[in-house]
Amino acid sequence: LAAGWGISKLQEMNPGLYDLITKGLADARNSYNLSVKNCQEIVSDNQSGRNPVDGWIKVSKADSWKEKTSSGGNAVEADREIAENPGEEGVTWVGGRKAGGIGQPPIQTIGDSVFAGYNHLTNNGQGNGDSGNGDESDDGIGNDYPSDQRVTRVWSTPENASEWVTSVVGEEEVRVCNNCEKLKTRVGQGLRLQVQSEKTDVDEDLAPLLRTQDSPTTAELDAISVPGWMFAGPVLRALREEPAPERALLANRLSAEVALARTMEKALVALDLLKAGRQEANIAANAEAKAVIYTSIARLQDEIDG
Repeated sequence: LAAGWGISKLQEMNPGLYDLITKGLADARNSYNLSVKNCQEIVSDNQSGRNPVDGWIKVSKADSWKEKTSSGGNAVEADREIAENPGEEGVTWVGGRKAGGIGQPPIQTIGDSVFAGYNHLTNNGQGNGDSGNGDESDDGIGNDYPSDQRVTRVWSTPENASEWVTSVVGEEEVRVCNNCEKLKTRVGQGLRLQVQSEKTDVDEDLAPLLRTQDSPTTAELDAISVPGWMFAGPVLRALREEPAPERALLANRLSAEVALARTMEKALVALDLLKAGRQEANIAANAEAKAVIYTSIARLQDEIDG
């Protein structure tokens, strides 16, 4: 009717209908503009890293809105659905998988980042950060160079690497869905406990070698060595020849040095994993995740320097 007669003609003949239509159009336009504005603010907040307390929820809202409207969906309806169920659809996370929402795995900020970094540096190709789902996907970084042998020499699997790093720097496990436990934290224990643990292992492997005159095997020497440096047989023989008190003192000092060297090697590789993981496409686009990773990198560097 309005298109056929023109809006001015309709105003002359039926002012009431004209008012109703124009008010409806204005309300619809305002509702749409408000929806777009709300979601644009969400995206903007995500990009600038504001509001860290509920930042993950805003990341989830931004992801949901972009998904619902990217194929021509109704912005008003999308805004309503997101407002009613904020966070239910989770966050687009490492490898493009969804995490943190209903029926989804939690976001393990550090562990997943280390997992992605490990797979990137070793050209493993399984970059999704979820060791339990068996899916393989692009790590979002790009693997155009040879595998880093230091990583696999220190940790044989990404799960082992993630467990070690989170035990040192801690972990933040995040969920964004309603009625979920939104945040679980694990306090990092630092490098000192790792040095103690390594020393215990070296002591246990070294002690039986000092009680016998048998030639050690390569595996036995490797068990008391540092990656990149093999414990020499002549050093072991010299220790065996020392009197018991001196032998115990020297063995304790040697095991402490090996433990410290092993721990520092792992810490340096862990830094590389965190730095590689933060380049994964979905992490690099997530201000909340980057802030946690940068803090963890700084904490680990302080441990190394201290």
